[in-house]
Amino acid sequence: PLSLAVRAPPPPWLNPTLTLDARFLALFLLVDHAFCAVCLGWTPKGTPKPVPTRRVLASMAYGFLNCKTYYLVLLPACFGLELELLPWLLDASLGLSARVSGHLERYWQVHFYHIHRMGHITNVYNDAHKFHHYLHDCTPFDAHIFGSGAPEEWLILMSDLALGLGFGLQPASLSGHVLGVSWYNKWGFHS
Repeated sequence: PLSLAVRAPPPPWLNPTLTLDARFLALFLLVDHAFCAVCLGWTPKGTPKPVPTRRVLASMAYGFLNCKTYYLVLLPACFGLELELLPWLLDASLGLSARVSGHLERYWQVHFYHIHRMGHITNVYNDAHKFHHYLHDCTPFDAHIFGSGAPEEWLILMSDLALGLGFGLQPASLSGHVLGVSWYNKWGFHS
């Protein structure tokens, strides 16, 4: 009986879904920008140093193009996909994705160093990586999972598109763990 219960999907009232659509995209971007705005004046680490208004506006525009285009490509491509909220909530509350990620992070520093250095190869730098070094005094608006929309994210975007379009599964970048890392970058490293 237990194996049958595990294999059977929960009833719809116990497992509501959320459909990726234009409203979801707009709400996602509004919440993200509101969180960034809050992080300009307050973070769990304390009060960040003030940033001139002109610099904030430049960061909002540049950060939107640099970091939010990931979601502007991913989410519209996945419009119509229904995300089951029960597995998302279980994953987020139990930290399952974080545990898997934790095993991979043992090698993160070495792995990321080489990925990042490849962006500095002469023929790659000007077209695909130079923008990453454009704003050195970052604000929360410039933060994403890697802190930028650099080429290393292309592979993750393709994986997310494969999960959503190819298999009808939730893109990994919408997991509680990845969203948490992305939002931590806003106040942990970019404020």
